[in-house]
Amino acid sequence: MAASRSRMIWTRKHKKSSNRPASKHENLCLTVTVMMTGRRMLRNKKLSKKSPQASRLCISKYRHSERGNLFFIIFLAVALFGALMFTFSRGARQGGDDLSDRQLSLAAADILSFSQQVERGMNRIYRRGFSENELSFRNSFVSAGYANANCTSGDRCRVFETQGGAVTYKRPSPDWSNSAQDWLFSGSNQVIGIGQDCTEARCVELTMMLTDIPLSLCQALNAKLLGTADDFAPLTDTNIDTATLFTGTFDYDGTNDIGDETAALAGNDTACFQETSSGQYHFYNVLLAR
Repeated sequence: MAASRSRMIWTRKHKKSSNRPASKHENLCLTVTVMMTGRRMLRNKKLSKKSPQASRLCISKYRHSERGNLFFIIFLAVALFGALMFTFSRGARQGGDDLSDRQLSLAAADILSFSQQVERGMNRIYRRGFSENELSFRNSFVSAGYANANCTSGDRCRVFETQGGAVTYKRPSPDWSNSAQDWLFSGSNQVIGIGQDCTEARCVELTMMLTDIPLSLCQALNAKLLGTADDFAPLTDTNIDTATLFTGTFDYDGTNDIGDETAALAGNDTACFQETSSGQYHFYNVLLAR
């Protein structure tokens, strides 16, 4: 007997009884024709939903197309996300110094808010009958440097203690200064046009400062304080004392006056300016005019 041979011919076949276009499912379902040589027997078997084999073939073909669409959607989402992050990173640097305009505005608001809190805390201590020479700015970050021998009433004369000024110390954000890690409370700089101007220690103001801040942050502060444009060049002063911590005494040095060289800077109890001797930008707030 001659060896029988078989082959399978895969063809598409639509339902003849209907004139409507073949559905997506019907287009994917195939008709298998088995031809047996020798017996010349034809057997047609149409694959349909009722046939488990037909269901597997149809679903397999459908899922293959579905996976292709899913991969395309994922690729598109990744591409869009990458473009969004690139745009965001560029916008975050348009204001300069790695801070966006929005971040600069929020940083300036935080700096001004904290300086006002410190000022209110000092007023609480004053109402208890303490003098400025008894004030202590000792805090958990800079404790030894602000030790004030005149503060002999425990925590009641300390600004950052609950029984004193009741102010919670807030350390500056690393983005707010290029080198300073903490606020500077100073009794060594006189601000011209604030309080009484003279050449003695009794005319020196008690100030709170944040030194060596980015130019863009300095401009953002002055925009809020002085109403200047965001890109306006800060006012200047030659030299101030940014090293001496307040420990209960005031010291006068004419070279450390603020506003003695730039008239526009004089008379401002809060502002930001450039110290030309160092090239750095400093923020100051007068806590007590004397």
